[in-house]
Amino acid sequence: ICPMAKAINSKTDSLEALRHFMIRIRRAGCTVSRVHIDRDKCFLAEGFQQWIRSQGIWQTWNAGGDPKANGTAEATVRIIKSKARADLAAAVDLPEPKGQFWPSAVMFTDHQFAKKHSALAKASSADMFSFGQTVLCKVQWYKQRRDAFDSVVEECVFLPGKRLSVGR
Repeated sequence: ICPMAKAINSKTDSLEALRHFMIRIRRAGCTVSRVHIDRDKCFLAEGFQQWIRSQGIWQTWNAGGDPKANGTAEATVRIIKSKARADLAAAVDLPEPKGQFWPSAVMFTDHQFAKKHSALAKASSADMFSFGQTVLCKVQWYKQRRDAFDSVVEECVFLPGKRLSVGR
């Protein structure tokens, strides 16, 4: 068991999120033989179950009407959401509304948890930055530099997988 999270827009994106998790797990050299989920309609959909079977994965479910059966997963979701909210609140350099950066905050939290609790994430030079921290980024001017004294860096805000110039 390893905690993983991905921000999705709706439950219909569940299959895409599962595919994302499967790729991460396989890239880490592990195999998935079973997926244990609750009885939500999105997991019972024929397309979802058909894809699981096509991957040779055994699918099991919680007993219906028993919220305690999914307690570990719900607690993990609560912890990840809490940490992502805290990271958003602490990121003073992000422009408003900060909610637009929710997917990046979840991605950052997911990476931190994966690094700590599993072999799914490797250490990286980006680990030295906090979520939303102002950093200097090298500008790729290519042939647009007008003068030898033009700046080759600009202030940006660190977001996993994105580059956000703060324009100062």
